[in-house]
Amino acid sequence: MEIKDELQAKISQIDEQIEELEKELESLADERYEYEQELMKVERTEKTVALLNSIFEITDENTQSQRLFHNTATTPIIDKFANSDKRFLVFTRAFCLSPVWKHVSLVIAKSSLGINYDNNGLVLTDLKKAVGDTVSEYSYYFLHDSSRLFPLYRELITVAKKTPAKGEIVPFERVCLIGGQTYDDQTGFGSEYCGSDLVYEGKEYGETTKFVIIGVIVED
Repeated sequence: MEIKDELQAKISQIDEQIEELEKELESLADERYEYEQELMKVERTEKTVALLNSIFEITDENTQSQRLFHNTATTPIIDKFANSDKRFLVFTRAFCLSPVWKHVSLVIAKSSLGINYDNNGLVLTDLKKAVGDTVSEYSYYFLHDSSRLFPLYRELITVAKKTPAKGEIVPFERVCLIGGQTYDDQTGFGSEYCGSDLVYEGKEYGETTKFVIIGVIVED
């Protein structure tokens, strides 16, 4: 009996040690997860900064330029850009900034995963309606922070405060997401079912391809 009691005591002691180690492992796993989340944030920030600074790599060869008006058909423009090897789409002289009184061209890039961006649901139709506007701090009086144009106008106002010179390329401080329809986005609506089983999941009406606005080029 004495030997049996000793063995049971040793087993209980080991069980207690295992329980303590399991708690320590759980604590370390939680700590590791927190560090992983912090690392992801740092990597997203680095990738976002790199995307914003890519605006300085604009050349005539890697850029598709287009003047945008209220009645411009945007699908052909977006479809051409999305399916090309061009890195940037520039809408020339899109806005006027006050009080510097300079026109700026918007620089758009193809979206990528793992970046930080502001998204109020801005689509190219909204941008088309707004082109030609003069943007200043007074614009805040006419826009709620939930407005689709708010993130873009906030960045434009920030650029204006820097009093940029003609010809200067100015990256935004935050990436602005914008949606635009390609021809592919305008097909394949509706889903197919066999009984209750989904056979094919179609697109939703109004679905868009995502792009990012990363800064401006200052004109006259």
